[in-house]
Amino acid sequence: MESRGNCILCGKPIYYGEKYVNDSGNLYHLSCYLKLKEKFDATRLEEKAKLEKIKEEEKAKLKIIEKEKEAEQEKLYEVFKASIEKPNLETKTLKEETEEEEKAVEEEKQKSLIPPTKEVIDPQIQTKEEGDKKIFMISLPDIKSENEIEIKELYKSIEIKARVGDKVYFQIIPTQGKILSKKFENSTLTLELEKE
Repeated sequence: MESRGNCILCGKPIYYGEKYVNDSGNLYHLSCYLKLKEKFDATRLEEKAKLEKIKEEEKAKLKIIEKEKEAEQEKLYEVFKASIEKPNLETKTLKEETEEEEKAVEEEKQKSLIPPTKEVIDPQIQTKEEGDKKIFMISLPDIKSENEIEIKELYKSIEIKARVGDKVYFQIIPTQGKILSKKFENSTLTLELEKE
């Protein structure tokens, strides 16, 4: 009996009158094609499930990292707030013991002419990524000059502090990236950092 050709899957001939599938020139017995499709669908579902599991694991890891960063920032903020509201008695005693240090502190106060701080403000901050850089935009209303802003690069974070009147803006950015550039205009401090 003459055949149409051989089934790509099982290798057996497909005779006229038998049900078959022609997929881009490849011939299959209908039963072989359905088995192949079922196997392909099962594999695809399995791969999809694996990808979903990986995504969930990554989300869980990111949440843990964010919580750790928030905890570190909150801790540093509380330490800073406490240092403003309740001066360190041990540090004060050391200053009193050293006349030169006390004089230097007084001179610094005269230079800055900043009144005692009454209110600590957590400034608004926006972030975005561009290539291998991470950009932070910190809003500092009422700050007129970059000279009024202190930026300190710490071990695993960057500290930003700015005083105006009886207010102080304070922000800790948890990061290990180095500062590539900084710019201050329209009451906004823009920092470009290396990606971690």
